[in-house]
Amino acid sequence: MNPIKKKNYNNAIILSKILSDDSILIVDSDTTLIFLDKKTLETIKKIEIDIKHKIYNNSVVSVSNDGNYVASISPDCRKSILYDSNSKSIVATVDRHHGEVSCVGIDPKNRYMFSCGDDGKTFALGIESAKLASVLPAHKDIVYDIAFSDDARWVATASHDKTISLFYLPNKIPKHFMYAHSEPVKKLCFLSEHRLFSIDKSNSAVIWDMYEATVITRLEEIHEDVTTVTKSADSEFLFLGTELGYILVYELENYKLLSSSYIKLKSSITSLEFNEKNHQLIVGTNSGELLLYDIFYGQNNLKILFKKKDFTAIQKYIEFNPLLEYTKVYQAISMVWEQTLQKAKEYLDKDDKDSALKLLNGYMGVSSKKKMIQELFEEYEKYEKLNSLIKSGKIALAYSLIHSDPIYLKSRSYIALEKNWEKILALAKKYSIDVNGEEKITELFAPYRGVSEKTQDIQDVLLRHKVYKKFIDSTAKKDYKLASALFKKYEFLKEVPEYEELIFYADSLYIESQKMINEGKFDEALKLLQVLKDFSEFEEIANEAISDIKIN
Repeated sequence: MNPIKKKNYNNAIILSKILSDDSILIVDSDTTLIFLDKKTLETIKKIEIDIKHKIYNNSVVSVSNDGNYVASISPDCRKSILYDSNSKSIVATVDRHHGEVSCVGIDPKNRYMFSCGDDGKTFALGIESAKLASVLPAHKDIVYDIAFSDDARWVATASHDKTISLFYLPNKIPKHFMYAHSEPVKKLCFLSEHRLFSIDKSNSAVIWDMYEATVITRLEEIHEDVTTVTKSADSEFLFLGTELGYILVYELENYKLLSSSYIKLKSSITSLEFNEKNHQLIVGTNSGELLLYDIFYGQNNLKILFKKKDFTAIQKYIEFNPLLEYTKVYQAISMVWEQTLQKAKEYLDKDDKDSALKLLNGYMGVSSKKKMIQELFEEYEKYEKLNSLIKSGKIALAYSLIHSDPIYLKSRSYIALEKNWEKILALAKKYSIDVNGEEKITELFAPYRGVSEKTQDIQDVLLRHKVYKKFIDSTAKKDYKLASALFKKYEFLKEVPEYEELIFYADSLYIESQKMINEGKFDEALKLLQVLKDFSEFEEIANEAISDIKIN
């Protein structure tokens, strides 16, 4: 991918930074601060601290967000120095390390300068007070990197001892020592949603849940030495610069590698910064190149091609810049594809193959879409066979074919077949409470004989009809005990009109028996109550009435 802007300098660019006033600051290996206009890259001012850094794998220089302070490792690496960048005067120094200083950092709110050393210690110096403010939990070995969360509440340090230390800055409380690497940890980057990125010297990369100190995932396919790291707006993408001049890019929702050579330069990548306001990646190299890249380069061309419906050319742009898939215009393109595919499926369901082909023809030059289209028409060929069986009334064979491949379960033919079955089942249930309905039920179910998944429903309906006939027969023979046992066991009988008639008859028996008792006609009442006893719902009340008569 080509840069949208480029400028060359004499020394390696070891730091690039978007300042709070939106200007761009770069720092070279001689600790020269160069303030640039973000539109033209013209130099606004230059400040020479004049500390030559021969080794800058670690953060040997750090600058405050307002550009007023710069922290640097001293020329002999024995101490860290905080400068007022405007006057170039020394504000404070940290010379407490037993050994060399390994990296420095200034927090995003410009409150503290941090000095990390080969002795595993990290000292925090108050910028305003120029005094020691805090000492972070010590590692057992060299501290290689220090990183800050965007809100400046969290500080993380990475060490040769294979651990990461997490520190809560507002209350100066140590939070975790995190263990997951088998090699020294060399780079860190805070991400959104309480996540932290780390990578070790074997290029094993970890995404952490920093609150729980647990590994969310490990990034795959990093085969080169990573020299610098940055993230995009809202941590949507992670960019890794390498020793060989490659920039890898991952998306941070599913942690997928989008490209292992998103950008390829001839020199090592020594600094990365992201400008959130215009989606630009700022790249500095060991050879002194400063390059600005639009990560959504090609978006305007994508819009033009979309209007032309040139989906083959769109695919080539996506292959050239995979980040275009995350733009709104590509989301619209994807939506049109989904709608087109659905419409094609509807045509195929109607046996209109020509219309479906015409609709999808514009996508045949897109390899991923071509495969889907081919699969769709392969499915269609299968649907034709299914539709043929259904039309010829070979329902059992149609269901057998459906169960041979799950793809049929998505077909409109299968959905229609199931809806038709539901109608047949409902009609069969209606005939099941008709004493003369057996022949009609048999006729309805005939095409479904041999369809195993329908067997139970068919048996249930036939049993329902058999029970109903037995119920009607028992009432005709005045076998109320059997009738009562049947509707007690089979709830559906309580929905038939004969049940209501039977309950009405039982009610009338009870009313009549009470009338007889009141008139003193106990023998006649007993006869009625004996009949009433056969009804399970009236058995208890009938027995009580009989007992009362016998007592009296």
